[in-house]
Amino acid sequence: MLIDLITPSPSNLFIDVETTTENPAAEFLRSYEMGIASIEQVGDFDRDGIDDALVGFSHGGNCCAPGYAIISVLNDGSFRLSPIIDWAWNPPQTIIYNNKLAFETRTDNQIYVHSYENGRVVLLDERIIQEREAIAQLRVDEVIAGTVVPSLGIDINNDGVMETLNCEVWDRWQTLLCQIDNADGTVLQDFGQGCDRYGILPTITNGIHDIVCNEQTIARRDGTEYIWD
Repeated sequence: MLIDLITPSPSNLFIDVETTTENPAAEFLRSYEMGIASIEQVGDFDRDGIDDALVGFSHGGNCCAPGYAIISVLNDGSFRLSPIIDWAWNPPQTIIYNNKLAFETRTDNQIYVHSYENGRVVLLDERIIQEREAIAQLRVDEVIAGTVVPSLGIDINNDGVMETLNCEVWDRWQTLLCQIDNADGTVLQDFGQGCDRYGILPTITNGIHDIVCNEQTIARRDGTEYIWD
């Protein structure tokens, strides 16, 4: 099976590249000065019989999403770093696509599928992530334009009493920060996650309506608080 090309116990070559000064792969990655390098996954991604590694490059903090690339070992023992596969907050996932070992990357509203072939990153597919339908929602562009009030009344637990989803624009990122306020003015939950769209879903978990961020990211009530997927 193609998935068997993933190496569950990689060789020392790709272990602790962030901290090991004597590791030649670590030295090679540091030479690119692309930030903090971390090995996300090891496998024979180009099917040449030699392990490769999916590497994440980050500058820390929440400024920018990490970038991901492939480091390969060549026959002469030297290394090669591929172009950046993508920039995303979550690492690419290894999948089988059209009988190829591939990487699937999800951004806020799109999915990209790439393969790694002969040192090249090849785009195999891209598609838009469809929005989950909400019974009520707020969008950051509408709030900024002033076409909607950044407050949404909703009976979040179907008890006949209206709660309120109150939002404000996070100036740094031009996205929404929201919280749900109870009818008595107390806060049911403050969401620290910036989203371009907050919506109330028709689905219910533990007696409380689920929340959607952007297109598909869902928060469900665990009995005490909302937990994001």
